[in-house]
Amino acid sequence: LLRGGDSMYVFVDVTINPNNSNNPLMVEDSILFETNGNRQHVVLNAVGQDAYFHYYETLSCGEVWMNDKPHVIYGYAIIPPGCDLTVMPGTRVHLHKNAFLAADSAATLRVLGNSTSPVTFQGDRLEPDYAEEPGQWLFIWLSGGSVNNVIDWAVIKNASAGIRCDTTGASPNPVLTISNTKIRNMSFAGILGVECTSIDGYNLSISNCAQACVYAAYGGKYRFRHCSFGNYWSIDTRTTPAVVLNNWYKTADEVIIHRDLTQADFYNCILYGPLDTELGLDSAVTPGGQFHYFFSHCVIRTNIDTSDPLHFQQNYINADPAFTDAANSDLHINGNSSAIDRGDPNVSSSIPYDLDDHLRFVNGIPDIGAYEKQ
Repeated sequence: LLRGGDSMYVFVDVTINPNNSNNPLMVEDSILFETNGNRQHVVLNAVGQDAYFHYYETLSCGEVWMNDKPHVIYGYAIIPPGCDLTVMPGTRVHLHKNAFLAADSAATLRVLGNSTSPVTFQGDRLEPDYAEEPGQWLFIWLSGGSVNNVIDWAVIKNASAGIRCDTTGASPNPVLTISNTKIRNMSFAGILGVECTSIDGYNLSISNCAQACVYAAYGGKYRFRHCSFGNYWSIDTRTTPAVVLNNWYKTADEVIIHRDLTQADFYNCILYGPLDTELGLDSAVTPGGQFHYFFSHCVIRTNIDTSDPLHFQQNYINADPAFTDAANSDLHINGNSSAIDRGDPNVSSSIPYDLDDHLRFVNGIPDIGAYEKQ
């Protein structure tokens, strides 16, 4: 019995029967209410999908994730030491709130998408309101000692940090080689490198992160070629530059600890956004620790001094790259872009195709950034 002015909540639990399908299902039903002789139908809709579920799971050695059904991670899915996980083209990976995918020590993650079937990492909320909502899951965590990780042709969106990459360990190779990948809508950073990690990236579009597109923390070794870092985060105020290079931290006892930044090279890249400077050079004020960086043929928004040829050569400072729609993470360049025909062909020769899989040498000289103007 409900009296006038009272209310009642009705919670409905829906179970979608598995059907081995890669397509979402819509289930519809209704509830019949009778109030004072008046009958009313309330229609209920629910969306569900058959999937592979990984619930606080340590994966088997040599697992291969196929694209026949999505993979959904609750809590975590961890690649154990000495093992590898291969993610095949077209696979969709959905992560629940605070979930992450991790590679343990001596483990390897291989994300092998292609230009027509990228691998997608995103949250598990399928409603349209969540399609571009940041912070829905944690990160892909390449932990200390993981080796030879590869991410190629992927879309990584709506997390806290798209990729967290930790200490290199003993491997002479990069901890991560990442290419042909779009990272967007992060509530912290697109790529977070921590304490002497090693990352080689090319053909990357990283956009709209609450702090940095790339945050190279506590030293490390980095090389980026033909990347577009466009940070036009608008949900709240951003004060961190799009790219931050750092080689120190302070302990709880206020002691400065140095970590060598042995290399941070950027070739044919765009670093842009609305701040006065989108490049943060954060070297310790106390002596010690290497801090090596170099920018060549880049479009950079900054108010710092770029006259030192040891660090800057043939860059285009505060020259608008004219992104197509940076607010919505479209970092293609328009016809009046400062990036057109200003790339270094020697760099582009080893990366002849852009992030749309189009040839770079359309007019003989490549454009700067991830995309070639067609």
